[in-house]
Amino acid sequence: MLETQFIGSSRSTATERARLVELLTAAPAALDESALIDLLFAQAPARLGLDVCFTYRADLDRQMLHVLCVRGLDPVMRDALDGLAFGEFLCGRVARDRRPVVMRDIGHSTDPACAAARKLSLGSYCGFPMIAPDGKLFGVAAFASRSRRWFHDDEVAMFSDLAAEIGLRRLRRKAAA
Repeated sequence: MLETQFIGSSRSTATERARLVELLTAAPAALDESALIDLLFAQAPARLGLDVCFTYRADLDRQMLHVLCVRGLDPVMRDALDGLAFGEFLCGRVARDRRPVVMRDIGHSTDPACAAARKLSLGSYCGFPMIAPDGKLFGVAAFASRSRRWFHDDEVAMFSDLAAEIGLRRLRRKAAA
């Protein structure tokens, strides 16, 4: 069984991570984004260190991101992160570049895009663009930890899969509406 060593001798297995992805992808289609993220937070092993999750809706006309769902932040911080311009902070960079952004050891980073993440005491961050089949950006999903300085590559891949599932569900709901 493949195992990955984490900071401070906690261990997580590939099997645990695969089980978590399977649980979320098998969740009832009626679950909306917020309920899916609640399930993620309820089921994620504590040693994964997932403390914060954001999902945004992209406003292409205004080149802005609007918060749809946030877990792990108080309402004041949530409101402060609404209305991000493309390119602003880490989630805005994901939207502007339409590429995943993975930041490790944020506390020691001099990257200006990490300023808000440092204020939130985040140690690691993974953000993923949600792109429709027509190539248009429709949102961003991001996952972060205060307790971990980095996520391992297999964990980043897991978060990418979860972001894809969130995006797929959003597209299906939009198509059904």
